[in-house]
Amino acid sequence: MDAHIVLYLGFCSGAGWATGIDGTSAVLLGIEKIAELCWTDEKSMAGLVYHELGHIWHYQVRNIRTEPKSPAEKALWQLYSEGMAMYAEQILCGDKSFYHQDKNGWLKWCTENRSRLFSEFLKRVESGESVQPFFGDWNDFEGRSNAGYYLGCEMIKSMAEKYSLSELANAELSEVKLNLKRLSQVLSK
Repeated sequence: MDAHIVLYLGFCSGAGWATGIDGTSAVLLGIEKIAELCWTDEKSMAGLVYHELGHIWHYQVRNIRTEPKSPAEKALWQLYSEGMAMYAEQILCGDKSFYHQDKNGWLKWCTENRSRLFSEFLKRVESGESVQPFFGDWNDFEGRSNAGYYLGCEMIKSMAEKYSLSELANAELSEVKLNLKRLSQVLSK
């Protein structure tokens, strides 16, 4: 994969962003946000870079173009694409339980609240309610930010039990929704 990694200062943006610059894939790293989130240790920085490279890889190998239109499709796409990037991050880190967001008990909280998180996310998808509280450090669900990254990755890991990496990268949103419903039902028992 050919990608530039660009460190930037002063854009008041996120910690990481996968994009293109002059026709080349690029990972933008926001130094201020990285420092604010305390993702400055080597493992967190590597995870963040791997996450963004995961997005680039996913977009490059995806054979179907997906342009979500409804709020439900947008929510499913965000869950799916962030889940794919987290899954790639874990593969590249060599640790299927690694989340660079895991600070101050984040992963423990997500794991303990897994059933409720999946159920609430599905409820919001089906009602058309915003899922933004699950994504981004500036949002939170019950006082915890970024729970959607956990949900997406756990969903992708469950799908990986029956799909190849290429098949995962090319999943239809209908398949994503089906797996989200299945996990929500299984975990609620």
